[in-house]
Amino acid sequence: MASKGKRKSSQSTDAIPTVNPVDDPGQVVQPGMDSDSPLMPVVNLDAFLAEISSRLVTAGSIALPEQQVSQLSQEQIQIIIFAMGTIRYAVEVEHIGEVVRLPEITPVPALPNWILGVTNLHGDIISVVDLPLFLGVSEHVTSQTTYMIVAQAGDQRIGLVVDDIDIIYTFPAEQVISPPFKIAPEIVPYLHGAIERRDEFIRFLDCERLLLGSQMQQFS
Repeated sequence: MASKGKRKSSQSTDAIPTVNPVDDPGQVVQPGMDSDSPLMPVVNLDAFLAEISSRLVTAGSIALPEQQVSQLSQEQIQIIIFAMGTIRYAVEVEHIGEVVRLPEITPVPALPNWILGVTNLHGDIISVVDLPLFLGVSEHVTSQTTYMIVAQAGDQRIGLVVDDIDIIYTFPAEQVISPPFKIAPEIVPYLHGAIERRDEFIRFLDCERLLLGSQMQQFS
């Protein structure tokens, strides 16, 4: 920080002119001048524009008040937790249109076994995917499947059939962690992270990767 007193006469006059960001960015302080002497503002357009540009670029790094920092760190994520076999998974509620009892499904021949077919939902024909089969969940028992989550991402709207619906849960975003357990290769591309809840780790799936991935796209 520059001294408020007079500059020493021994200061080198070869120093680069400095721009004080607190003052008018158009006022260039010439080196070697006494700070108490009258100084006429010298408008240096290049310095002025550079200072404005600098302020715009660094605006995001300005320290925030403690209260605002606290609010940012408490960003909330709302998920719907569901079961596939003995394991619980979740996706963000913002990607869920509705949850319904398993509707009547019309099979479509010559498709992978994880595509159950199509269904008419409020006048719209959507594909229905057996999510446990798609993700290779070995504990899945088809006879227990009773719910369909209508998920949407981009222009995709697909019914995801799961074993059971648990709860809608809200938590701080900072609680999403890297899974501290082994993940099946089939799930890795669609996993956003893990959430610890009631001594259990919830597999947090990325709905956009799931619905917009090449595997589902080719059959949607």
